[in-house]
Amino acid sequence: MQQEEAVEQMLEQGGIPISQLCNSRVNIDLLQCPICFNILWKPIACGQDRCFSSFCQFCIESWLNQKNAQSTLEEEEGTFANENNCPKCKRVFIKTEIPLVKVLLSQIELKCVHQDCIQVIPYEEYENHIINCKEKKKQCRGCQQYILQNKLEEHETECSQIPVECQKCHKIMPKIELEFKHDKYNCIDNLFKIQDQKLENLYNQYLICDDIINYYEEKIGRMINGDLIVLNEYNFFTIFNANYQFTNDNLYIARLVRNSYNYNKQKNDFLHFYVDYHFTTGLEGYEWRTRLIRLRGNLLIGVCSSQLSNSVDFIVNRLGEVKKKEENDNRYHIIRKVNFTFGEGDVIRFQILPFMQCLRITNETRHLTFCFNRNELQEMGDQYFSFFSLEYQGDALQFL
Repeated sequence: MQQEEAVEQMLEQGGIPISQLCNSRVNIDLLQCPICFNILWKPIACGQDRCFSSFCQFCIESWLNQKNAQSTLEEEEGTFANENNCPKCKRVFIKTEIPLVKVLLSQIELKCVHQDCIQVIPYEEYENHIINCKEKKKQCRGCQQYILQNKLEEHETECSQIPVECQKCHKIMPKIELEFKHDKYNCIDNLFKIQDQKLENLYNQYLICDDIINYYEEKIGRMINGDLIVLNEYNFFTIFNANYQFTNDNLYIARLVRNSYNYNKQKNDFLHFYVDYHFTTGLEGYEWRTRLIRLRGNLLIGVCSSQLSNSVDFIVNRLGEVKKKEENDNRYHIIRKVNFTFGEGDVIRFQILPFMQCLRITNETRHLTFCFNRNELQEMGDQYFSFFSLEYQGDALQFL
């Protein structure tokens, strides 16, 4: 039976073993797969000129997939490899079919893989015969014996080792055990074990829920008490890499080293950079501080819904003007004026306050406070980003 299963597996994962050949009116060497060296099965050919080598479908697809994976690995390591190459001609494999190969294959006859079957099968009928052969055997789920597949259902109906389920305690056991050994006491004992397992699962779920409750109680307590997570390490992101210089050796300085002059507007463009950390509208509160170590031009302090150009933005500038940019709009429109200004040397503190649902910005040097309010943050969606925008070459911020 193991040999029969091995041959069936070859049909799924390669060609037909030469040992299965019964009669052939052609030279069988012409019909062997160059990869598995078995008789071609579901042949596919290389369409390159002067090649036309044929392979088993499974063999050539496995070969190409393996070479693609190897090529990807070599690319990552910095080397080069030719992918999708034919094993014979070494050129790019072009999938095709050759009618002559199918005609030649139709000239051979094969033996059935099932031991008791003496039928000789034409190549084109081989797959259907292997699946539906009357001598094909399958393994019984109970006694593990191999039974003719057309008699397997009858056998399993009578087999004493076939697994069955007790309708009361739902335990799976051999049929003979259910009929002669599994009495009401065994059934009650199994029911108690099932209930004990359910109670244990419920207790484990209770412990998990208790941990979750404690976690959120701690968060809510910190939120009510004003305890915030203080950021002291920063990463920055910008698309203007040629314009910004970032220092990350515990100084965390962002400096505009090259401005961008807009000749149409006759002024410098504002160039964004982001604190590469997304903030959510959940229960976590955050705090960080920034020193304006050099500020000769203007500065935009803002929040946005994404790090893409089509985001919703809210900004405040050094004149206390609060402006908004709609999605898919490139212009900022003033929405209000606030008593909030800043300049070179000032220290700005940022606080995300989930209990108040706002981002509070405080100029610690000038004792001025401004907030992006709940409605503005809600327009960001589930998460938002903090960004800064400089216009004057040499202006710099240090994140503390």
